[in-house]
Amino acid sequence: MTLDTTTAPEEVFALLGNDLRMRILQALFENPYEPLSFSTLRERVDERDSGKFNYHLGKLVGRFVQKSDEGYELTMAGWQIIGAILSGAYTDSGTIDPIDLDVDCPKCEGTTRLTYENERVNIRCLDCEEQLLSAGVPPGVIDGYDREEIPHIFEQWIRGLFDQAERGFCVSCSGRIVPEVLVDCEDEQLGRIDEPHVKYTCQRCPEICSLSLGSALLNHPAVVGFHYDHGIDLRTTQTWSLDWARRGAAVTESRDPLRARVDITLDGDTLTIIVDDALNVVEVRDSRTA
Repeated sequence: MTLDTTTAPEEVFALLGNDLRMRILQALFENPYEPLSFSTLRERVDERDSGKFNYHLGKLVGRFVQKSDEGYELTMAGWQIIGAILSGAYTDSGTIDPIDLDVDCPKCEGTTRLTYENERVNIRCLDCEEQLLSAGVPPGVIDGYDREEIPHIFEQWIRGLFDQAERGFCVSCSGRIVPEVLVDCEDEQLGRIDEPHVKYTCQRCPEICSLSLGSALLNHPAVVGFHYDHGIDLRTTQTWSLDWARRGAAVTESRDPLRARVDITLDGDTLTIIVDDALNVVEVRDSRTA
């Protein structure tokens, strides 16, 4: 199926370039459970000029506001616009002082530090300089949380991005996103990568998401069950603390056809997951049942 695009993007953005129109959207956003009548909505935005109000409301109807016999309410696009503003994506700038984490580097057991600058969170080892995580996060995500809660909040947000990509949706435009397992290549974001990793490419926008192979397998039932059997709940475990999920942990099993492997060892037991070039799991080995 192909969407019927009837309005150019620049025209859509132009519709929002007015303070009164944004106040209309905000008023409807604050009253989500029932449509507002024309007079009630005008009262909510405190606009005395009925003609002016009617003109600007009319510009929003169809794209951001829907009109029915009951009144006016937001369309899905209207909800998304206000939600993006509240997230801080368009209104806030995010920077916090560095936070030293209580999780050792899975590569060298050194000290790990979280930084958040220019709306991007990075976690890096201070000793071996291993980059454990890098992701864009809107400032509004950490609004209202205490400093000690911030690492966990970042973790939950980023895991949500992983989940969305795994289910095939672009984190930027919600378009179709396709995974590919790559080895020995140049990554646009991370530079040269020799080990197997996963590149998610959106089929609609320029968004590209690069993950370690282990990170892309966090929700696989065998992985979740293996950890649970060893007393570990992956839902509450920080991704950057998992040795098998870091960059460099995956192994190339074969190149033609491409097979990539992740080995997870807990308490002397080993789970091996093997995937093909499209991230399909082709084999699972559990040493407990071998």
